[in-house]
Amino acid sequence: MRFEKGVEVFSSAGEKIGKISRVVIDTKTKDVTDVVVDRGKDEKVIPVSLVESEDEDRLTLHETHQSVRFSRLRDDTLCPTRGGRRAV
Repeated sequence: MRFEKGVEVFSSAGEKIGKISRVVIDTKTKDVTDVVVDRGKDEKVIPVSLVESEDEDRLTLHETHQSVRFSRLRDDTLCPTRGGRRAV
């Protein structure tokens, strides 16, 4: 799967959850493990295992908005990148 910043994320019932702001990558396998979703007031982490489908401008989850178990983005899991910025 390919995840693009700004793509809108929807539940299985069509409810808009937010937009992709970044992804979490396993440092050993280089696989994307989670999608970080900007919900306007905060960012939440959603495992890629919940992704049902994706296309150019939409990511749809297996679950409804109420059943999605969001995780908080922990700052201590971020890695520094070139230029001093922190990345997931």
